[in-house]
Amino acid sequence: MMKNLLKSNAIFSFMIGLLIMACGKDEATNIKDANALFKEVDGKIIVEIETTPIEEEWTEATNTKGYTGTSYYQNVGEGQMNNPGVGILEYTVQINTPGTFRFIWHNKVNEGDNPTEANDSWLRLIDADDFFGKKNNTIKYPKGGLMVQSDKTTKGSSKDGWMKVYSSGTLDWNWGTRTSDHEGLNIYATFNAAGNYTVQISPRSTGHAIDRFVMYNEELVSEEDAQDLSLTETR
Repeated sequence: MMKNLLKSNAIFSFMIGLLIMACGKDEATNIKDANALFKEVDGKIIVEIETTPIEEEWTEATNTKGYTGTSYYQNVGEGQMNNPGVGILEYTVQINTPGTFRFIWHNKVNEGDNPTEANDSWLRLIDADDFFGKKNNTIKYPKGGLMVQSDKTTKGSSKDGWMKVYSSGTLDWNWGTRTSDHEGLNIYATFNAAGNYTVQISPRSTGHAIDRFVMYNEELVSEEDAQDLSLTETR
């Protein structure tokens, strides 16, 4: 009788364990946190796009492999070519070491077969001390921003401090993160003080998919390290 009781307890414990594991997996897959705080660690911030709750115009998907985390977000709404600010995805990042950070995202043309279409979304850092595109000695700003040298604006569409950010040359998942048409400027934000700041992403081209984004200080972090897909969110 004692053996049967011990066996029953063991089976019960095993079943409870499976249930807990299943629940944990489900929660990890679906958890969203509008108040998530992404912290700078050793000069970089890593954010999975799906951590924040999804907004209109976006869909959460897993069918195109090559993403990190549990999923990616894709613009499935109408194109917002000159209309930023619809379906804003918002993220709070904590800067611990003031300075200038490069912004990159892991993204994909996920509709059609033209790498120059379905390849961009809107980006805005509303409370950074500076937010700009740069390549060599060329520095430009989105239209309607309040940053330094804001009269030197990016080519192509921009509005109210929103920057058009695009990839080029491939249909695969990639780290292409550029602004200003035909110039291909890298994207930077400067923070003069430690604190919390807001990153906003808004849909532009239908079919553009975003997996994660990284902000990193180029004086402390190499591009290779910033693009390491094995690294997890910094929270």
